[in-house]
Amino acid sequence: MLRCILVDDEQLGRERFRALLAKAEADVEIVGEAENGKQAVPMIYELKPDLVFLDIQMPGLTGFEVLDLLAARAPTSFSLLPTTTTPSKPLKFTRSTISPMANSEPTSRSMNSRRD
Repeated sequence: MLRCILVDDEQLGRERFRALLAKAEADVEIVGEAENGKQAVPMIYELKPDLVFLDIQMPGLTGFEVLDLLAARAPTSFSLLPTTTTPSKPLKFTRSTISPMANSEPTSRSMNSRRD
């Protein structure tokens, strides 16, 4: 079973992910939810998830800034699924699974080329 964390500043976004995962009968356990990047960073280190659904457009710390903070601290390993919500497309997967800590290149540079 994959342990995952949902990070989205909108409660509706987190609810949609829970519903999609339940409907898909995915072998996933949601071990934590954060409503902003400041909550997400320590939660990721504490809970050590296998997968993080990370909203890239959040006030305060964006998803990319969260990745920069994680890269600056002791290395951790997890798969990342960046997401964004917009009024016309309520739930959009921006890219497939990415392992942001898999290389030594700073996260922001490796992720910038993957932005939509």
